[in-house]
Amino acid sequence: TQRRATSREAALIDAQTKILEIVKGLEIEGMGTVSKALLTDHELNKKVSGAIWGALELKTEWTSDDGCVVTMRLDKRVLKEIDQRFKI
Repeated sequence: TQRRATSREAALIDAQTKILEIVKGLEIEGMGTVSKALLTDHELNKKVSGAIWGALELKTEWTSDDGCVVTMRLDKRVLKEIDQRFKI
């Protein structure tokens, strides 16, 4: 049970990290990438962090060795709200 719980937590963190990498690569009008803007704009940083933490866990699958694969979804409405506010 402990191994499954640990592998699930690792899979969730991995999925959130991958979502963050995608979001950081988005271009912001006149500011470069989201990654660059996150360094200077604390409000944008809070919004993006909240969106990542709020991503929905759609599916959890277990491998034969008690590993875990998690499928997550980031709500487009959240990205659209960030886009409208910061012109991504």
